[in-house]
Amino acid sequence: MSEVNIFASATRKKVRFDHKGSISIEELWDLKLADLKSVYQSLTAQLTKDGGEDNIFGDTGKSKEEIEKAELLSLKIEIVKQIAAVKKEENDARDKEAANKALTQKILGIKAKRADAALLDASDEELDAILKDLES
Repeated sequence: MSEVNIFASATRKKVRFDHKGSISIEELWDLKLADLKSVYQSLTAQLTKDGGEDNIFGDTGKSKEEIEKAELLSLKIEIVKQIAAVKKEENDARDKEAANKALTQKILGIKAKRADAALLDASDEELDAILKDLES
């Protein structure tokens, strides 16, 4: 099932998730990855406990209600996985941006120190010429 289809299906079914009460799909986006992992683990444990994995594959020994419950749990699991993947991507991008910014600042600091060193090594005549250029 595609990302759009799972979210469309879940919103039509008014799916709710157990996390410190009942929360909506929209509220899943506000959770930290660790909390999403907790929701995911709870759902997969419930699916396994109910024998839901068999229901997904058409085990005919299960009732229609049991099969629907397993399908709903599977839908919830897919939603949590999709949201977690997006949030992880966003976190990784933020981390990379922060690392790039820190490296940029470090490089600019090194360049400034080198420029200062170059000025320290310049003769008085060279410094006078630089001052004259700055005044004009």
